[in-house]
Amino acid sequence: MKNDGEVKHNNTGGKRFVFLLILVIAVVIAFSWPMVKELERVIEDKPPEGKLTFNASRYFFRYDYPENWAAEKGQGGFLMDRESGLVSVLTPAVATKDMDGVVFSLQKYDGVKVRFYYLAEDGVDYANVTLQEVLEIWEKRIREGLISGDYSGFQFTPADIINVGSENTDLYSSYFKGYGDEANIYGYVYCAKRPKCCYMVMVTYDKTEEFSMFKSEIEDVVKSFRLTVLAD
Repeated sequence: MKNDGEVKHNNTGGKRFVFLLILVIAVVIAFSWPMVKELERVIEDKPPEGKLTFNASRYFFRYDYPENWAAEKGQGGFLMDRESGLVSVLTPAVATKDMDGVVFSLQKYDGVKVRFYYLAEDGVDYANVTLQEVLEIWEKRIREGLISGDYSGFQFTPADIINVGSENTDLYSSYFKGYGDEANIYGYVYCAKRPKCCYMVMVTYDKTEEFSMFKSEIEDVVKSFRLTVLAD
């Protein structure tokens, strides 16, 4: 038969074991929680059905687009054009499918383009530059001919700030009209920034009826644009 001292000793040992067990569980949860949240973020980042994700990991952004559209990128994931900062070009397309749902032809609409640009200029502190000033930086580059196309007749409408993406990415948007050699060019410019770099999403079209065909999908592409983590 156990005496009182043995009972107290056993109780104390049991309490100490429970305390250590709780402490170990707490430490495991503390260290694993960030990984759980990152896993949740990756799962949440999965594109909607019928969409693909373009991940420009070198330039810290991504966007979703319809699976039948053509998304071009530079070799090895680098810039398509170093001078302008062009990262990717997205071209709408309409798929024709057979009775089994298999695509057997694609019609691309080259008159409509969504272009994604990245810029990190030495000496520019983007942390202290407003989104409106970022738009002016891009406008200057366009006028200087660094971005392909003749947009000499720029006419901007008042722009506003919209919030898109899961990373609280703010885009400064503006509508413009440019005068090309063969046809007028219309479009939208969306600008985003980080402390050390900035971005432009440029939507252009030369035929309003073609743009109208894809307007909703293009808006979804722009809304899906988000800056990814570890960019600064």
